[in-house]
Amino acid sequence: MPLLYYTAAAWAAAFALDVTDSTLSVDQTRIEKLARRALALDGAWEGGTLHEFLGAWEAGHAGAGGTVERARFHFQEALRLSSGLHASAYVGRAEALALPAQDRPAFEADLKAALAVDPDKDPTRRTAILVAQKRARWLLSRGGELFNDPEPAKETTP
Repeated sequence: MPLLYYTAAAWAAAFALDVTDSTLSVDQTRIEKLARRALALDGAWEGGTLHEFLGAWEAGHAGAGGTVERARFHFQEALRLSSGLHASAYVGRAEALALPAQDRPAFEADLKAALAVDPDKDPTRRTAILVAQKRARWLLSRGGELFNDPEPAKETTP
């Protein structure tokens, strides 16, 4: 399982760094097949980590074979299998689904849920939780830049 997942994740990360690299672009089918094979073998592995990966994958390929509905399903499965302890699944869902849809309430709710995860509940993922929470705080601080809807105007007194 680790070989399948980490190979797919590293390969996908390399592709994400340069989506114009045609040698990596043609490997997208292989990346997806590795992840789906791992999912078929053990979908609950590492508390839904494969579902989290496929949620981001589906969202990133929406319109090119991936769907928002499948992305939503995979993120939900990742959260269910991790008992809500994968802060990165909340952050991933916020970035992959709520942000492109310009759904600010869902975006903020997911990021706040990530911040509410207690890192001490899963010591093996403590560092991953803290990193996801740092990103959640950063994204929340940039909400005005990320959304087309402006922040409410502040009233001024004459």
